[in-house]
Amino acid sequence: MTGSESIPTLEEVSAEWLSEVLRGAGHTDAEVLGFSHVPVGTGQFGNSVRFALTYARPRPEYPATIVGKFPSTDEMTRKMAVVVRAYSREVGFYNRLQSRLQIPTPLCYHAAVGGHGPEFVLLLEDMHPAVQGDQIAGCDPSLARQIVLALVGLHGPTWRDGALADADWLNFDDPAEVQTAIQAFFRGVLPEFLDRHHDELSAEQKDLFQRLADSSGFPISPPVGEVFCAIHQDYRLDNLLLDTTRTPAAVSAVDWQSLAVGHPLTDVSYFLGGNLRTEHRRATEDRIVRDYYEALCDFGAAGLGWSECWEAYRRASFFGLATVVFASMGVERTERGDRLLATMARRHTTHAADLGADEFLD
Repeated sequence: MTGSESIPTLEEVSAEWLSEVLRGAGHTDAEVLGFSHVPVGTGQFGNSVRFALTYARPRPEYPATIVGKFPSTDEMTRKMAVVVRAYSREVGFYNRLQSRLQIPTPLCYHAAVGGHGPEFVLLLEDMHPAVQGDQIAGCDPSLARQIVLALVGLHGPTWRDGALADADWLNFDDPAEVQTAIQAFFRGVLPEFLDRHHDELSAEQKDLFQRLADSSGFPISPPVGEVFCAIHQDYRLDNLLLDTTRTPAAVSAVDWQSLAVGHPLTDVSYFLGGNLRTEHRRATEDRIVRDYYEALCDFGAAGLGWSECWEAYRRASFFGLATVVFASMGVERTERGDRLLATMARRHTTHAADLGADEFLD
């Protein structure tokens, strides 16, 4: 592959290639003379950098900086990304779905992948001065409400989209087989996960992880029947860019590597359960979920009653438990990553317990 269709590694990126990409994105006379780059973000499946560009004939509309995303530098993480199709899902999002949505996302200049990877590259709009959210610190309830309501711009436009549900690029051939494999992996790695975080979890929290592993139905998300849409599946502060210089803050969703077709309350429950401090969530989650539900109905989504919505929200609290175990065992370990996963484990188990979700376990 050559020109703007190629998939260079970070080391192979050239001024000529960047020029061709920008021309293909509408900057027809752009000629990049040189560039530099620095690391940005804390993503674990991908390696992201900020490119600073210089031009032969600068124009105000040319981006001074852009963000590039490349495969992880860790071999184990790259292999996991290929298995779960993380790279091809994210490229598919920008090439096939982004233009239909109303959820705020960065402009994409270029997205390409070889099969399901690991060769892939993204060039995205630099949302500076927006910064990556911090899930460990959490956010206040008013920002959480804004972030949850932004999901309507993803869920509403894809509501009950049968073509999306049948799309080869987004769905696995045999969902039941995948579910079985997911549960087997969860059971297999759970002892190591619990040993790693032995001193950070209570006996009750560890027991809930084990009960989920032993549950024959492995109910990590609400059943998908007539209610389905595109879902982010990793909608959390670390995957959001926040510009707090504006009022209200501007929020952009990134890291679409877990994109799937599923139940919309999975995203809502996962965010509120894992990104609010427990006392804040307990005080506000009923109202925020109700506001989301009403906004989704106003968008035109039909077929989801309030009681069904709330039950799905409760059921989806287990999704966070599954995600934290998968992430802990499937990507390269870092000091911050370990602290984040311990925080997520405590919040998500407390969330499920508060909602009485154990009634859905057999």
